[in-house]
Amino acid sequence: MTKLFNRISSFITGADYQRLRLESGWSLQKVSLLGMIVLLPTLIWGLSTYFLVHHVLGGSLKTGLFAALVASVVVFILERSIVMSETDSKRSERWIKTFRWILGFVVALLGAFAIDSVVFDHDIRLQLDRMKQHEAHEARLVAATAQSDALELLQQRTETARVEWMKALDVARREAEGTSGSGIKGVHSITRLKMQIAEQLEQDYLRALGEYTQAKSLTEKAMHEKEELALARFDNPGLLLRIEALHQLVFENRFALVAYLMFFLLMFIIEIMPVTLKFNLPESSYDYTSRLEDQMRRRNLNTMLMNNLPGESQFSGRIHTRNGMPAPKSQARFA
Repeated sequence: MTKLFNRISSFITGADYQRLRLESGWSLQKVSLLGMIVLLPTLIWGLSTYFLVHHVLGGSLKTGLFAALVASVVVFILERSIVMSETDSKRSERWIKTFRWILGFVVALLGAFAIDSVVFDHDIRLQLDRMKQHEAHEARLVAATAQSDALELLQQRTETARVEWMKALDVARREAEGTSGSGIKGVHSITRLKMQIAEQLEQDYLRALGEYTQAKSLTEKAMHEKEELALARFDNPGLLLRIEALHQLVFENRFALVAYLMFFLLMFIIEIMPVTLKFNLPESSYDYTSRLEDQMRRRNLNTMLMNNLPGESQFSGRIHTRNGMPAPKSQARFA
């Protein structure tokens, strides 16, 4: 089992296992450590992506597995490229570290959200329900406010028409009783005239009441449509909506904020561990041997070019000539 993991770690870090197993124990330990550091975020991203897509967002099993595979491969390639990077330049090393820290910060944010979406799925759903009710209420309020002035005007007109109608009825009644107007008791010509006026005012009132009822009905319909439109956004809450709900939950609840920050720090530390350990772990005997061999090969190649070996001198002389440099005297005849 140990040999298998050492082989896997050698593949991840780009080390030669056949040579590595002959080196000191620290060489194997360092390669195994870097291999585990690469596999850790890969595993976390694969699991969190699967649960996020399949269990939280309601995707199919195949979709969840495919998304987990893609996320794992992307993270694996990214981490492996960092572990396999080699440079002798301090400036290049600083650029790699800076880039990886920035990328680690972004990935940690995304990773913290992915993990929190799985861990706090129930709380996010409750927050979505609160957001749903609030937006539905706001939508009804906006629709009602848009028609409030027109409705108020129609209501005032209807109430005024009703008051005028009731006054006319009262005048006709007192005329018939002989307590006002002509003082003649009974239904006579003046009484009938006043009753006609009351009937006309009644028609005006009924017309105004119909307009007000129709406008109120249209307003209720508009409010219902706005409410349904607002609620439709929450039928199948997507990723952005869940992010919005999670952020509201985090800023409204101190415990949720602490948990989110803890997961963020955890993901951030995991993300920056490969580049941190890569450039800060002490050099192993395998690294030292590989670096010396690389330097020796470079030195031998340079020596071959400078010593005019067959098949190399002409090429070397042409290189110097093409670069605008005079060929060495020993190579002048080949330039």
